[in-house]
Amino acid sequence: RTFRMLVYDYEQYRGFAGYCTGQDIVSEGLHLSGCWEGFDTLLTLAVLDDAEPGLVVDVGAHIGWYTLLATSCGHRVLAIDADTENLSVLRINASAQNVGHLVETRNEWIGEGWKCPGLVVDEVLLLKSDIEGAEGHLVEGVYDLLKRRQIRYLLLEVSPTLAPGYAETVGRVMDCGYEAAIVPSKPPSHVREAYEADPLLALGLSRVDAPLRLHATLGSRRGLRVDRAALGRAVESEAQSNWFFWRSE
Repeated sequence: RTFRMLVYDYEQYRGFAGYCTGQDIVSEGLHLSGCWEGFDTLLTLAVLDDAEPGLVVDVGAHIGWYTLLATSCGHRVLAIDADTENLSVLRINASAQNVGHLVETRNEWIGEGWKCPGLVVDEVLLLKSDIEGAEGHLVEGVYDLLKRRQIRYLLLEVSPTLAPGYAETVGRVMDCGYEAAIVPSKPPSHVREAYEADPLLALGLSRVDAPLRLHATLGSRRGLRVDRAALGRAVESEAQSNWFFWRSE
């Protein structure tokens, strides 16, 4: 896929003191390599390409990379971000692809007490989240949907260096009947080749629940509680990683 995207002039704001949207690693990555989070992108396209048109919720949507991936597959997107400037750029990028009609944007901060907006759908096809340590609040806000298994796939950033409690956060998702895998960032060649050949099949190489069943008295099957101590070791294995979840059979 090829997207015409507006990105921030990250060079201009390099070294700027304090928060600035222009200090943007995503824009830098897109400018230098033409892609952001390559293995996550492959997974996202693998689950969205063949699915019937549905709803994707992009939380921490930023300037719209995942939103554009979803709309390129014909899906509607609810794009949520706390920064109005990011959402302005996202809308420009959606319009440049002629998919603005598929995108609804909301300027919301995901914090304590946040609740998922009322969604008039039977199912959320994909919930993606990259909100710098606030995933616990996100999972709390969508927990009713998770318990009813109305979210087919989730892609969550797990950042134990930014906030505590990620073992509990991902454990709550898995307790609702979801399997999990850690998406590789810099994998060895055989893992990279597997993801390039078939991302969904390659998930088995980084599946999280298999080792948990070896060390825990309870597994991650629906209705059973995942061992939080064992899960904590998996969470702490990387300072920051993306976790992919899918519904158990």
